[in-house]
Amino acid sequence: MKTTRKQNLRAAAALLLGALSIAPALAQEAKSKPAPAQTLITNARIFDGKSDPIPDGMNVLIEGNKIARISRTALTPATGATVIDAKGRMISECNQALVRAASEGDLLQAICRLTVEYGGYRMAWVGFAKQDAANTLRP
Repeated sequence: MKTTRKQNLRAAAALLLGALSIAPALAQEAKSKPAPAQTLITNARIFDGKSDPIPDGMNVLIEGNKIARISRTALTPATGATVIDAKGRMISECNQALVRAASEGDLLQAICRLTVEYGGYRMAWVGFAKQDAANTLRP
C-alpha cells in the first residue's frame, strides 16, 4: 500500500515530537546531571495533521519528558528552564529530508541530525515501541 505525502508528514511530525519529548531524558543520562524540569521551544512550526498551511510561531512547553502545552501565545517557563528558539526551520528542514530520503533509515537519521542542528539538543534518538509486556523500546 502506497502512503500519501500527508501520511508521511504525519509520521515525520510524530517522530519529531517523540524525539523532542524524550530528548531531555536522554540529555540527563548523557550529562549525568538532572535535566531541566521544563524545556520551552519557541517559534516552532507544528504539523497537527489537519491544518493547511502549517501554523508558524507556535510554542511548546515540555515538562520532564512530556509535552505539557502547545500555544500560539507566549509561554513563561520556570526559572532555570531550557529555552530553544526553533526559528520555524525545523519542520521545513524535516519536510525536505522526507522528500529526499531514500529509505526509512535515511529519514530517521536525517530527523535526528536536524533535531540536533535546529532543535538545540546535544543528541537525538528514535526508538520504536514494541508491543510486549515490558513496553520495550527498540533503537
